Amino acid sequence: MIAIGLLLSQVVNAQIDWECTIDGISYLLYPKDQTAVLFRGNNIAGDLTVPRNFNYADVEWTVVSIYGKAFEDCEELINISLPNTIQTISGQAFRKCSRLKSINIPDGVTTIGSETFAWCESLESVVVPLSVTKIEDGAFKGCNSLESLDLLSVTDVGKYAFYSCSNLQYVHLSSNLKTIGENAFYGCKSLSSFTVPSGVKSIGEYAFYGCKSMQKVTIEESVETIETYAFYGCSSLQHANIPSSMKIIGGYAFADCNNLVDIGSLFTDSIGTRAFYNDIKLKNCSIERGVIGYECFLGCSGLETAYLNGNVVGTSAFEDCSSMKTVTIGGGVKTIGYGAFHNCKSLEEVHIKDLTAWCQIKLYNNPLAIARHLYLNGEEVNDLTIPEGITEICNGAFRNCQSLLYVTIPDDVSVVGESAFSGCDRVRTVYVGADSIAAEAFYQCTNLMDASIGDKVRIVGKSTFSDCYNLESVYIGKNVRTIDSGAFGGCNELKEVKISDLMGWCCIDFKKESDYISNPLSIAGHLFLNDEEVRNLIIPEGLTNISPYLFYKCQSLESVTIPNSVITIGSGAFSGCI
Repeated sequence: MIAIGLLLSQVVNAQIDWECTIDGISYLLYPKDQTAVLFRGNNIAGDLTVPRNFNYADVEWTVVSIYGKAFEDCEELINISLPNTIQTISGQAFRKCSRLKSINIPDGVTTIGSETFAWCESLESVVVPLSVTKIEDGAFKGCNSLESLDLLSVTDVGKYAFYSCSNLQYVHLSSNLKTIGENAFYGCKSLSSFTVPSGVKSIGEYAFYGCKSMQKVTIEESVETIETYAFYGCSSLQHANIPSSMKIIGGYAFADCNNLVDIGSLFTDSIGTRAFYNDIKLKNCSIERGVIGYECFLGCSGLETAYLNGNVVGTSAFEDCSSMKTVTIGGGVKTIGYGAFHNCKSLEEVHIKDLTAWCQIKLYNNPLAIARHLYLNGEEVNDLTIPEGITEICNGAFRNCQSLLYVTIPDDVSVVGESAFSGCDRVRTVYVGADSIAAEAFYQCTNLMDASIGDKVRIVGKSTFSDCYNLESVYIGKNVRTIDSGAFGGCNELKEVKISDLMGWCCIDFKKESDYISNPLSIAGHLFLNDEEVRNLIIPEGLTNISPYLFYKCQSLESVTIPNSVITIGSGAFSGCI
């Protein structure tokens, strides 16, 4: 006894640990407080009850901890009971105990370490006490016999914590949960529902990837981010209530959730690439703000209605939404990207509430070009008057709009964009007061009969009224200075050109490309000055240059007087005046 006492004294003073083995289990001994750490038990078979304490060297040792990898690869261990003296269970302690069925976690343990029970494929029952607040990375990874867990005090679920727990059906989480790590429930294909409590700010990427039995996920207010692929392939998911606190939905977050029918209204700052890709049963979506990412709803073939108020609708965002019938574009939309509504072949109606906002959208792909019917505050737009204050009508703004019959563009407007009204084949009359009219602005308005180009207009772009087959009369304002090539190409029914100022007419530069002359008079053959047909033409004094093709094919002329101020007469200026 004296020798043992001296030895213990030496160990305490030197703070050297002892190691001993009892009943096939190795312990590290800490003489200072007479505690023991279960160090190794790799050859244990069957059921094991870890003692609360044991006697060694005439000292009573209390077991307080399970060392990392203590039972790793212990393939014959079936059930284990731990005493309530245990305070810590370190990482990988029971890793790959392939026949382990049950274990109790003693009250007092606060953390289940990384990969503590990873690949315990037979584990069916784990009692997790209220003292446990943290589940570390991969703690239960591959426990594919585990069916349910109560984690009533856990605040942090680490990465891969329940990865591939394929039979896990139910997890009861604490309302104080703060973290769901990436891949946390990846491949838990039996999990049927889940509630993300309000304390969580972010749902990690791949967190519920491939949870094929999940039918409902409830995400409570205050959750702000759903990372990429978080719910990818949850093929049974029908309802996902996404709270107004949500700021970011990552790419592919709900992709291939092909039974998802309801996502509620989204108030996000951004929705990532293919976030709802191929969700074929989704019927409607309402996006109140933010950026709608690339191919966000691509292939949502069951989508019928959409309300969009986010500032950017990304490229191909709704491509192949073949059942979409109605889209409402809110005043918050600033850009609609290329192919955003490509192949939305059922689209019939575009609804807007703010005409001013609509005219200013950068339209790289206009849903109206497919739908052909525009509604303003529920009323189909037939008689369109652009509101005061609008300075620019964007490219393609009203392209292919069949509901339009009359168009009035006031002098406030500076620019009518390219193809702004092209293909509006029911429009009958047009008044344009803008500074410039861009190329093909009224191209193929095949029922247009009367067009007035106001006195403020200076430039008429290339092919502006090309192929307006039924155009009969056009008024050219006194300040027009350029009419580009092909502006009236194909307007073969044109019968009269009206002007109010002869000097202004004489100052126009008519562009010519190949055999196409931009002067509408070359088709109409009849020029009217202040509603009287010009027969005896007197060129105004002071004019120095008569532009090429200025009176080309003007059939009404009987006499022409040219003053001494004229220095040059352009080619073809009076050609064909018979």
